[in-house]
Amino acid sequence: MPRFARPLRVIVLLHAALVFAQAAFAGQFLAGHAAWLRAHEANGGILHLVALVQLVVAVLVWRPGNGPAWPAVASLVLVVAEEFQLGFGYARVLALHVPLGVAIFGLTVAMVVGTGRLARAEPRSGGGAPTPARPEPTARGR
Repeated sequence: MPRFARPLRVIVLLHAALVFAQAAFAGQFLAGHAAWLRAHEANGGILHLVALVQLVVAVLVWRPGNGPAWPAVASLVLVVAEEFQLGFGYARVLALHVPLGVAIFGLTVAMVVGTGRLARAEPRSGGGAPTPARPEPTARGR
């Protein structure tokens, strides 16, 4: 297991909770409760900051941690998507803001699943490929 896999898992779970809250806040706003727009806006800013932290930790899993690159790539995609999401939201381009939000939600769920597997992975011996087990001697080989 890469060194920063568990901290990445925690950050991804926080990110996912914030993404879920974003959808809930947007739903409340679209249901006619205008006050929820402020919560949606504030949560979006926090969400973007958490995504940046997630990207940094994902890079640490990959480069010094000898882990897979996919969490860093997926985190970078999320940061870029959320940057566009903020822009589309402030510009009130809902035809792009809503579908992009759905895509962000989907990628976030994939990150939750993937980092769960990564955090439970067997540690590697010596930081490289696993060492093959020696075969047990048979009765004929003795």
